[in-house]
Amino acid sequence: MPALSVNATGVVVAADGSKSLNVGTTSITGSGATGIVLTFTNEILAPTTGLLSVALAGADAADFRVTDDKCTGVQLPPGPVPAIPTRVCTVTLTFAPTVAGAKTATVTVSGSPGDSALITLTGTGTSP
Repeated sequence: MPALSVNATGVVVAADGSKSLNVGTTSITGSGATGIVLTFTNEILAPTTGLLSVALAGADAADFRVTDDKCTGVQLPPGPVPAIPTRVCTVTLTFAPTVAGAKTATVTVSGSPGDSALITLTGTGTSP
């Protein structure tokens, strides 16, 4: 079992265990889809090894923006102990495409050195 897991409302888990989140459709002239919150959790009874960092990657990474990062620089305590709220951290994103069409990017939270959790984000930008 990986030490870090990721979850959010609407996350789809594929048969291979990979996770994805469709953030919906938004106009390329609007403010974008805001408040997309990803929750990362330490699932094992050991601390993550190293401090966490957050990375956006992929061909359309520029269409997604981290607006609040509560993971970078954090070392999560052991889990799974629901009474310990600090075993989780969150990353909040905005999807604001500048060109119409389907968009894809990934968000990875990883310890250095240590485990990582990745989620693929998809969304669609529409013309006004």
